[in-house]
Amino acid sequence: MYFFLASLYFHSALLAQDSNKSIPIKGDAEYKLGLKYLDAKMKLGFKYQPEGEEVKPDNALAFKYFKETADQGHPDALSAVGSMYQHGLAPQEKKEAVNESEQSVKNGYEAIKWYRKAAERGNIRCQSYLGNLYEHGNYVQVDYAEAFKWYKKAADQGDSIGQGRLGRLYELGRGVDRDYREALRWYQKTLDQGSDVAHYSLGLMYLAGKGVEIDYTKAAKYLQKPAEQGAIVAQINLGLMYFSGQGVTQNYKEAYRWLCKAANQELTRAQIEYGSKYLNRFPVPPDYIEAYKWYEMAIQRNKDFEIIKITLTREMSQEQIAEAKLRANGFTQLNDLISWLYVPVQIFLHINSGYSYGGEFGL
Repeated sequence: MYFFLASLYFHSALLAQDSNKSIPIKGDAEYKLGLKYLDAKMKLGFKYQPEGEEVKPDNALAFKYFKETADQGHPDALSAVGSMYQHGLAPQEKKEAVNESEQSVKNGYEAIKWYRKAAERGNIRCQSYLGNLYEHGNYVQVDYAEAFKWYKKAADQGDSIGQGRLGRLYELGRGVDRDYREALRWYQKTLDQGSDVAHYSLGLMYLAGKGVEIDYTKAAKYLQKPAEQGAIVAQINLGLMYFSGQGVTQNYKEAYRWLCKAANQELTRAQIEYGSKYLNRFPVPPDYIEAYKWYEMAIQRNKDFEIIKITLTREMSQEQIAEAKLRANGFTQLNDLISWLYVPVQIFLHINSGYSYGGEFGL
């Protein structure tokens, strides 16, 4: 559930954008007026161009204009109403009190309702996003055929994200017969638009020979960018290619560098997930000390997770924090040992089984 809400926030900039191919309809003036009253943070998610005199931000007034325009069927206003529900900026009905988590879930359902209306009226980003919901089963039952339908609508209008995700369904045979060549065709369309979202999948397809002849040089070329952007699977495969000299000049130093990057990320992610288990144990009370311990070890590798620990400390006494840090320090040597073993294990598997590390297209 929390992953889905985070996913909603991550995609908000895409969902809020105007669609150049939306169905023309009256209401543009009111829609732009709604944009004008949004606060600065929300405006970042919209293609907002200031017109005339600036006004004091007023999200309630912005919602009013969006809602009035959405009721006329304006696709981008429909998306904007959904976006405001998603961010908790829409006026709430004053009924019985609900906690913050319940309200977020309620807003999530309401947002999806408006995004669906926008998608049906031709909003490309909402079409792509609905496909994502059906593919992964967020707030709806998993339905690959329905996911395929919405991705196809967005892809046919030239949306690079929709094209990449449609390619993934063809590659995996979800909602459609598996067809590697069709997957490659859609991945290539995203590249033709200057988007790099398909590099990851193209790299793995050339590495495994899915729908094409195995081409290690192309595989290395396509995996380079996602590896630099932090894709663990790409980092592992690139490291193994440098180790074996496939598609690149053999370079043990580069092999070690990429495999170490993957090791640090995998270990950090595992520690964060393990720590979270101690917080989400209903009906068993959360164990803040154990959660803090695992977060502390993860933060030693990646400071980006510091905010999680800061939030957790609000629930803990100084004595509990001290105990958690003591436990984390006791795991430091084990932490380093696991990381140190990661690289030779990956290389051993590669040498003895022709192993390459696979994964799904991460859109």
